[in-house]
Amino acid sequence: MRRRDFITLLGGAAAWPVAARAQHKAMPVVGFLSPGSQADWGPFTAAVGQGLGEAGYVEDQNLVIEHRWAENNYERLPSLAADLVGRKVDVILATAVASSLPDRRSWLKTKCLNREEFVVVGWSDPEGSRHRLGSLLLGYYRLDGNLSYAGRVGTGLSVAELERVWRRLQPLAIHKMPLSEPPPRHSRFGGPLQLSRVHWVRPEMVVEVSFAEWTPDGLLRHVVYLGEREDKPAIDVRRDRPQQGSP
Repeated sequence: MRRRDFITLLGGAAAWPVAARAQHKAMPVVGFLSPGSQADWGPFTAAVGQGLGEAGYVEDQNLVIEHRWAENNYERLPSLAADLVGRKVDVILATAVASSLPDRRSWLKTKCLNREEFVVVGWSDPEGSRHRLGSLLLGYYRLDGNLSYAGRVGTGLSVAELERVWRRLQPLAIHKMPLSEPPPRHSRFGGPLQLSRVHWVRPEMVVEVSFAEWTPDGLLRHVVYLGEREDKPAIDVRRDRPQQGSP
C-alpha cells in the first residue's frame, strides 16, 4: 500500500476523559477500519503490529485492537466507523476515504501526513528496554543561518536502525548545543524534554520524517522516522514555507 493511501483518523473518542481512563486503568484501544477483507490486508496489519511493537505496544498485552472490515462494500464504512466511535476507541486507523465516513463535524478530525527533511541536532537517553537512544532531536536552518529546534522523533526506528543511528552519531557528539535557542522543555504534545538526558551533535546528519502538522508553537506533531538522507547537505535543510494559517 502507498504511504499516501494510509490516513490516520483521530476521532471524538480520542477526547474520552483522561480521568475515566486512569480510574479504570484500561488498556488503550485502537480501532482499525478497512474497506477490504482481513485476507487482503494481512501484510498491512502485520506491518502495523510491527510498528506498534517497536513503539512498545503489544496487542492483548498493553493494547487492544478492534478490527472492522467492510469486505469491499464501501456502504458499510459509515456504520463500521460509528461502531468504533461507540466503542470509545482512542484512535482510528483507516484506509478509507474520509467522504465514506460519518459527518466530520460531529466527531472526525482527519490528518494527512507530510514528509520533510530535518537536521539531527542531538539524541535523548532511552528509557526502559529501549535500545541505545530514546529519540532524535530535529532542527532546520532559518534564512538568517540560525538553527532552530523542530521537535523529536522516536517512532519508526527498528532496533537495528537504532543501533546504526547511534553509531552514526557517536563521532558527531559535542558538548555545546548547536541550536540558536534551547528547545522548550514542555509542550502541549508529548512528554517533557529533560535537557540533562540530551546529547548534542554537530548538525551534519539529515533524516526524513513524516508528520501530521506543525503545532501553533512551531513544533512537529505525530512524527515518524523514515530514514537517513545522505544525499542532502544539512545546510540546505530549511522549513517549507507554511501554508496560510500555519505558525
